[in-house]
Amino acid sequence: MLKHSIYILGFALSAAFTPSVARAQDLGGQTTNSNSATVDDGGWFVRGGPVGIFFSPAADLSVGGAPFRGADVTVNDNYSGDFDLGYRINRYISTTLTIGIPPTAKIRGAGTLAGANLGKVTYGPAILAAQFRIPTGSRRFEPYIGGGVNYTVILKSKGRDVANFDVSNAWGPVLQGGCREYDK
Repeated sequence: MLKHSIYILGFALSAAFTPSVARAQDLGGQTTNSNSATVDDGGWFVRGGPVGIFFSPAADLSVGGAPFRGADVTVNDNYSGDFDLGYRINRYISTTLTIGIPPTAKIRGAGTLAGANLGKVTYGPAILAAQFRIPTGSRRFEPYIGGGVNYTVILKSKGRDVANFDVSNAWGPVLQGGCREYDK
């Protein structure tokens, strides 16, 4: 029996270099769109863009219930699209809930399992994060860094070179980096 647990311990470049798709009504009752947004605006926003998902996998591998020594796995990095629902608390701090379009990752053997094509997994990532906007003095260009937590739901897994291929849902940390560019 071969069993895997994949933990995402990488970082996501969430919505890097992408403009807001829409901007919802803020608590003050005024509405704006991405064309009139300025770097000190607060309130709700919605955006979407590309996302990179980089893995640092961990695996519990066993055969007949006994640990399989020297065996490890590699997981290919994925690129997909994401959608953010966020709230800008002030000029520098915002929070986001990010849902990604489910990508598929290929899992291959490493170590004593080198060369094995173990299987593939389609998963749905969800990220809860906070971002800090780095002051640049520009009202048009706004880099940010952030961090949070990811929960990955396994939607489908299919073994190839092994029987009883199993991948579990998992929690993991997230680091973010990117920038926004405003029209005005």
